[in-house]
Amino acid sequence: MKKKKTSMIWMLTVCLLGAALMTAAEAAEDLYRLPVFETADVHGSLASTATDEYEYRLAYIADKVNDARGGDRDRALLLDAGDIFQGSMLSNLLEGNPMAAAYSRMGYDAVTVGNHEFDWGIEATVDGDGTMKDDTRGGEDGVNLIPVVLSNLYQNGDRVTFTKDYVILEKTAVNEAGGTVRVKIGVVGFAQNYAGSIMYTRFTGAGYTLVEDYDALEELAARLEESGMCDATILLTHTDAAEISERIDPDSALDLILGGHSHENRCGEGISGIAYLQPTCDAAAYAYAELLFRCGEDGAPVFAGTDAAKTVSVTAHHVSLLRDGRNADELDEEVARVTDGAIEAIREVLNEKIGSITAPARKPSPSPDDGTIVRDSTCGSWMASIYARAVGAEIGFVNNGGIRVNYEIPAGKDACDITVSSVYAMFPFNNHIYGYEITYEELIELLRYAMTHAGGTLLSVVTGIDVYYTNDAVVELVKDGRTIYEDGTWRIDPASKVWIAVSDYVSTTPRTSDERSGSLENPLCAWKDTDRLYSREEVDSEAALRVLKEEAAANGGLLRFDSESHYIERPAAESESQPQSETPEEPEAEGPKGVLTYIVKLGDFLWKIASRFYGSGSLFHRIAEANAIADPDLIFAGQTLVIPEA
Repeated sequence: MKKKKTSMIWMLTVCLLGAALMTAAEAAEDLYRLPVFETADVHGSLASTATDEYEYRLAYIADKVNDARGGDRDRALLLDAGDIFQGSMLSNLLEGNPMAAAYSRMGYDAVTVGNHEFDWGIEATVDGDGTMKDDTRGGEDGVNLIPVVLSNLYQNGDRVTFTKDYVILEKTAVNEAGGTVRVKIGVVGFAQNYAGSIMYTRFTGAGYTLVEDYDALEELAARLEESGMCDATILLTHTDAAEISERIDPDSALDLILGGHSHENRCGEGISGIAYLQPTCDAAAYAYAELLFRCGEDGAPVFAGTDAAKTVSVTAHHVSLLRDGRNADELDEEVARVTDGAIEAIREVLNEKIGSITAPARKPSPSPDDGTIVRDSTCGSWMASIYARAVGAEIGFVNNGGIRVNYEIPAGKDACDITVSSVYAMFPFNNHIYGYEITYEELIELLRYAMTHAGGTLLSVVTGIDVYYTNDAVVELVKDGRTIYEDGTWRIDPASKVWIAVSDYVSTTPRTSDERSGSLENPLCAWKDTDRLYSREEVDSEAALRVLKEEAAANGGLLRFDSESHYIERPAAESESQPQSETPEEPEAEGPKGVLTYIVKLGDFLWKIASRFYGSGSLFHRIAEANAIADPDLIFAGQTLVIPEA
């Protein structure tokens, strides 16, 4: 009896399992899938040219999209969340044309507008008919019909006509048995206000605004689905996907959020229960998900959720990204040919070596969760010093958001080569350098603003002066080894002048500090319209090339940069116990036989040195003649100058 009972239980189990398997198989056959691919913040990275082995990143992504399409473009959805063109030498030097050509060949279904689409003027990246810019080098083949969606962009109070609110895309979803169903996907464009991340003159100053009306967004999504215009709705946004998901209503008609802007991989589900996704920047990854559908009793598709959501690394497949014949099946040939053409067009300058550095230059580390501003970056210090040297300033500032690259010393080598391509990667946004002549009293005003969170995001890194602070208050300034300000007391004339350099983005961004800090405004915004502004014509990438080439020529190819942090936090106890020191003498020295010498500091120029020793900058030629300096503009930090008697 026991054996018979066991056999019966086993047979019953097999029957139940078989029925379950049949049910699962039937369910799988009833489920139709539509793959969705997203890129974001590509920043012109058709390929990475950071090393001698160029990575064909977009051609690789295109190949994966092609695999999902299986020869039918309707069987996958390809979208981009903005910041497409600006940022790499391949795109910048060719006015974005290779990116327009590549996106056209990849068959993007829709894109949205990122803040950096405004860097060249929005008319240079979006056509008036609401489509992506054409490849102006491609003739009739260069016409681009990819729709641009952004429903909340206004100019002077009116909705702009060059972006669409949404687009309806007809696609084909497929089940495991190969059965198909036609589905309509609504893609709505919307963004949180990123005005603070755009040069003032290109956005706010031109009358543009982003109206954050979430009720209007929800109403639009509901109208699209309730009217039967679409079977599922995607929000495409140049806003961090996780952040905006917290603003979406739990009863929203939106079905998937695809984001960007923050350069972080995101994959999750918001409080609304809606899945969100976004890839990191520079085509280093793409995002992937599948929209699921079932057929209702009337045969019409019904949205059944999302599945397989993930971000997929591109750079993890380095060998597969190389166009060396080994992996033709990993790269889309059409996009690879566009990449080849772009590389060939700028080959002469792409790998032109300027010089080399013997220490790594690095981006700032990620900000901690409490929002504390990271004020230490060796690459940032280098950039700030280049800004200062380009316009003859003493002090330079850069914002952390503008520090995009790391330069490491390759394994087994003692130096890292800096090429023209490296410089364009360091200064990708064609910012103009603004030079200001201000008083030291005004410098303190600017530094007090820099101590706030708002100001710290703009004036993140400084060079040319040591700024000691305690509890976000400036307590001491040290310049050229000399304390010039301490605990509210000046040791120099505070009305004397100092020259500073910043980007036009930092100069024109009206970012207000919180009330706890006294609601401080960015003083540069007011100063730019006064005679304090003495220089604004230098474009940062071009100026950097000039400055670094001059330095390399004078130093046998060696490029030096300041690796120290010049925002220096002093704990309160240490600040209170700091002894009052006497003002040290100026850093001058007696050379052989009593000859006076001076060591050039960062930001020095001959006119300023002559003003210091002779009381008149017009006597700079005396120093030039005494030191056999043919070009008065060509002196370098660390150089020792003989100072002849007046």
